[in-house]
Amino acid sequence: MNKIERLVHNLIKANPQLKDFIRDTYQSLLDLVPVANKISAYDIKIREGYFFGFHDKTPFSFDNKYLLANKYHIPLRMPKKSATLTLGVFEGSEFEKFRPLTKTLAWNWHQGSMLQWCGNEQKFIYNDVKFDKLLSCIYDIESESITDIPEPVGAVSSDGKHAVGYNFTRVEQHMPGYGYNHGIDPKVNHKAPDTNGLYHINLETGTIDELYSIRDIVEIDHNHTMDDKYHYFSHCLFSPSNKRFVFMHRWVGEHKRKRWSRLISCNLDGSDLFIFPAQEMVSHIGWKNEEHIIAYSHIPGKGDHYFLFKDKDPNFYKIIGEKTLNSDGHPSYSPNKEWIITDTYPNGLRQQILILFDTIYGTRYDIAKLKHHAKFTSKKEKEHLSCDLHPRWDRNNEYICFDSVYTGKRALCTIKLDGLSRDNIRAISTITE
Repeated sequence: MNKIERLVHNLIKANPQLKDFIRDTYQSLLDLVPVANKISAYDIKIREGYFFGFHDKTPFSFDNKYLLANKYHIPLRMPKKSATLTLGVFEGSEFEKFRPLTKTLAWNWHQGSMLQWCGNEQKFIYNDVKFDKLLSCIYDIESESITDIPEPVGAVSSDGKHAVGYNFTRVEQHMPGYGYNHGIDPKVNHKAPDTNGLYHINLETGTIDELYSIRDIVEIDHNHTMDDKYHYFSHCLFSPSNKRFVFMHRWVGEHKRKRWSRLISCNLDGSDLFIFPAQEMVSHIGWKNEEHIIAYSHIPGKGDHYFLFKDKDPNFYKIIGEKTLNSDGHPSYSPNKEWIITDTYPNGLRQQILILFDTIYGTRYDIAKLKHHAKFTSKKEKEHLSCDLHPRWDRNNEYICFDSVYTGKRALCTIKLDGLSRDNIRAISTITE
C-alpha cells in the first residue's frame, strides 16, 4: 500500500462492507489504466488448471523430487458437494509432468484439501468425505495404498507422526471459503458450544484425543468482543520440533467479514496454553524456529505489522520490516532462516506483489508484480473466489512456488532462484529500511 491507501485502510478497516465497497470502486476506476499481466525479475513456469493452497505448508517432498498439486475440474464458482479435485504430483527436472493419484470431495479454493507431506516418506495426507462424514486419508505413492484417518486434519507434524484438526463444517458456516460443504453438525449455529473443538491425532495408531471445546477456549481470558458471537478454530501449525503447535481462535457476528482473532499455542496434549500478545487481529503466521513465530497482527499502540513473537513470552515482540512491509500478506521463513517470502493483496491496479525480504539487512526485494483479474474478486459474503499468491519455499532455497491468476486462469507457478544469495538476487524494485 502507498501512504494514502494505508491511511484510508486504517480508517475503514473496522467496517468490512464499506472497505470492500471502496476497494471495488477504486479498483474499477483504475481498471481504465493499462497494466501488464506480468512484470517479473525471474522466469515463471506456469501450470494452468492446478493450484496448491495455503502458504504455511510446502508442496515439495522431503527430497525435492515431487511437487504436490490439486487439479480442478469446475469453472470459476464455489465448489458444490459433488465437485471433485484430483490430487497428484508434478515430477521431472522442472516439475513439468503431472501424475494424478487420487481424488477428494472436501476442498476449497484457498486451502485445497489441506494437502501436505507426511514426514520423510513419499506419503501425503489430505481431507476427504465418505458417506457425508469428513475424514482424512494418507496416500502412499510407492504402494499406491490409502489409509483412512477418522477425522479431518488441519496440520501434520514434520515427522508425520501427529496431526491436529478442528471442525471444518463450522468453519465453512462462519468463514465461508475455508471449510467444506460436507459433514453433519447439529451445533454448527451454536455460538460457543461445548463441542466442535480442537483434537490431536496420533497418525501411527489412529488414536484421537479431544483437547479443547470451543467453550473451553472462549472462557479463557474472555473479553467483551467475544460476547454473543460465533466462535471457531482455524489455522493450526506445528513448531519445528513438533512439541507444540499454534492455532487461531476466531469469532464473528452476523456479518462474517468482521472478524476478531487471537493466536494460541500449546503442547500436543493441550497443556501449557499460551495466548500471544496480539489483540483484535491475527491473519497469517509462520514459525521461524522453535521459539519464534511471525504473524501479521495488531498490537494496540503499535498498529498492524508483521510481528515476531516469542512463544510463552508475553512481553516479547518485534516489528519486522516496519517501513517496508506495510500491508498484510502470507509470510514464511526460508530454510536457512535469513529470508522471508511473502506477498500482498491486489493493489488499486489489481497487482499482487511477490516479495523477498532480507532479514539480516532489512531489504525488501519485489521480484514480481502479477495481475489479479477482476473476475476473481470475491463480491459476496459466501463467495470466496480470489487467488492469493500464498508463496512457499522448497526444501533448500532453490524454488519458490505460488498460485496465481495473472494469465486469466488459476495456475500453480514456480520460480527457480538459481542459488539465492545477496550477490545474485534479481528484483524489479528494492526498498531498504
